Amino acid sequence: MASQESHCEDDTERVIRREMRSKENARFLRSMPTFKLDEALPKRLASLMDDLRRAEGSRRVGGNQSGALGAASGPQRK
Repeated sequence: MASQESHCEDDTERVIRREMRSKENARFLRSMPTFKLDEALPKRLASLMDDLRRAEGSRRVGGNQSGALGAASGPQRK
């Protein structure tokens, strides 16, 4: 049988989850600048994504069979 403390924690968790999903809370969070979606990626991340697309594209065409991760593993020992 669950203890009173455990039951109380379950109820608290349920209430918090319900509030997080509420339309009112979602509307409130969207109004806050911290929670707004920034459509543009930072330049460094955009550059890495472009590198990944090129690596994946060359693999499909018949390029390096080691893939993007193989190329990123660093210099090979000789």
